[in-house]
Amino acid sequence: MMTRLHRVVRICRCGAAAPACRLVRVGGSPRPGVRWPVFGSLDYVYVPAGDVDGEVLRYVQGMGAELVWKVRGTGTTVACLRVGDSGPAILLSGHLRGQGAILVYRVQDYAATVAQLRARNLAVHELEIPHGPCATFTMEAGQRYAVYQLVRPGAVHLFDGRIDP
Repeated sequence: MMTRLHRVVRICRCGAAAPACRLVRVGGSPRPGVRWPVFGSLDYVYVPAGDVDGEVLRYVQGMGAELVWKVRGTGTTVACLRVGDSGPAILLSGHLRGQGAILVYRVQDYAATVAQLRARNLAVHELEIPHGPCATFTMEAGQRYAVYQLVRPGAVHLFDGRIDP
C-alpha cells in the first residue's frame, strides 16, 4: 500500500489580494492511507476549430507541425497534428464546442478514476471514443479535461497517413 501524499496549494482568483486566497489540500485519496495517482500520460490536446482546414495550414506552415491524419465524416472534420517529437498530439475538431482545449489523459483504471472524480463531486460526462471509454469534466475555473482507458490499442494509429480532401 502506498503512503498518502498531500500538498497544500494557494488558490487565488486572478488579481486577488492575498486575503482573498484560500489553501486547498490536493493529491491523496478519500481513503486514508492510500495515495491516488491522478492521471497517466497526457496524450491529446483536443482543440475546437471552426475552420479545421485553415487551422491545419496555419499549424503546418506557421509552426512546422506534422499532419498525421485528417478525417471527414458525420458532418465534421478532425485533424491530428504533432508539434514535437514527444508530448501530446493536437486534435483540431470541427465539432467540439466551447472555449478552450480539452486535455485528454490516459488512465490505467477508467472505472476507478471516474469513481474517484465523482467522489470529489465533479460532474462527469461519459462517452465512448475509438480508444475505449472516456469521461469529460470541467473544473470550476473552466478548464476542460478528459480521461480515457486504452482498451483498443489499434485505435491509436487507426487513421495514420489518411488525409481526406
